[in-house]
Amino acid sequence: MHLRTIVSPSVWPATTHATVVLCTQRLLPLVAEECRGGVCIVDAVPTRSGFSTNALALLQHPQLRVEGHERAEVTVSSSEEGASCTVHAANTVFSTGQVSTALCHGQRAPGLRIQLPGLGKPRMTMPLQQISDWQRITDVQGNIIAMLGDSPAAKTLNELQPGTDVYVRFKGKEDTVRVIAGGGEWGHRAGLLALDDDYAPACGEEMSFFLAGKGREEVRGVVFGVEDTERQEQEETEEEERAEEGLFGAISRKGLFYGSWCRVPGARLAWSHDR
Repeated sequence: MHLRTIVSPSVWPATTHATVVLCTQRLLPLVAEECRGGVCIVDAVPTRSGFSTNALALLQHPQLRVEGHERAEVTVSSSEEGASCTVHAANTVFSTGQVSTALCHGQRAPGLRIQLPGLGKPRMTMPLQQISDWQRITDVQGNIIAMLGDSPAAKTLNELQPGTDVYVRFKGKEDTVRVIAGGGEWGHRAGLLALDDDYAPACGEEMSFFLAGKGREEVRGVVFGVEDTERQEQEETEEEERAEEGLFGAISRKGLFYGSWCRVPGARLAWSHDR
């Protein structure tokens, strides 16, 4: 399996039907007419040091299966394990006039579905720091948590003085959910915490607060991830062309789906790959 990330490419490699290219919007003119397999425009491409918004990721394998996806997404799955990961395709309205831009064997599609043999089970990493003990939810409605134990939920969080980018994890589950709002100190909303509205916890569940960190280990293989704005600013200044073998994937501003949606900045899901 040939995995390759090319940053700031000036030379386009030869492609076959057993090829998938994920690239950023700047490089669409380079790849649209050349790739006879699958092409999809994504927000960014993973690199050794983080990610780049001026790069393409190339995957070649004789047993590769690629087909058009009915949604503006890129999904990679393992033939043997059945594990799959999905990220949103980039919004390309201002560059192509389309909500998303993908080609599958020369035909337009909203996104791509890629199936590869021999990937095994992926590994998720998230730069999170736990800042509280596990606490039981005692009053909740939908994605709004009112009470943790005997205390208002927002008061419990405020006492931790966490700052921004606060997340919640639930004991015994893989879900990581962002806290999007906290109530004021008065009125009927006092003490309330609002989570991302696609997750609704239940009374009796135990949860803990986490802060998004900055540390992230280097990854190799097939890598999907969530954008890290600070790391992007470093990559934007990088114009030198280089190729990184053994690395392929996509980074999304909107998060990744692996059993549930993860939107933690810097999160990565990787299938390891030995050259």
